[in-house]
Amino acid sequence: MHRTLLLLALLMPLYTSAQADPQPLTTADLEIYPIPARDQLIVAFEQPQDGSLTVGVRAMDGRLIQFLDFGQKMAGPQRVGLQLPTTMLDGSYILELNSGRQVLRVKFVMAGGGS
Repeated sequence: MHRTLLLLALLMPLYTSAQADPQPLTTADLEIYPIPARDQLIVAFEQPQDGSLTVGVRAMDGRLIQFLDFGQKMAGPQRVGLQLPTTMLDGSYILELNSGRQVLRVKFVMAGGGS
């Protein structure tokens, strides 16, 4: 009986540590290319946990230019492609990545885009 309790006591910390919250998504986890962007943008990152994935492109004043819903994704490496609207002019934009309950925003530059 005592051996069983001791074994459970030793295993319990291992079990609870495996249930810890995933690490937050940071800009260090995100790669976007090519920069400057032209007609498309590739977004690569490590999704920390299973969940929904959406990507938005915003003008610097916050206006939503494009929104893509990639549905449910499993935790792990992700790579998605965005076909940027031909109406986007050269300049700076914000890429907004929503992964599960986490939101990450990074600035990128568009050059040689729309007219």
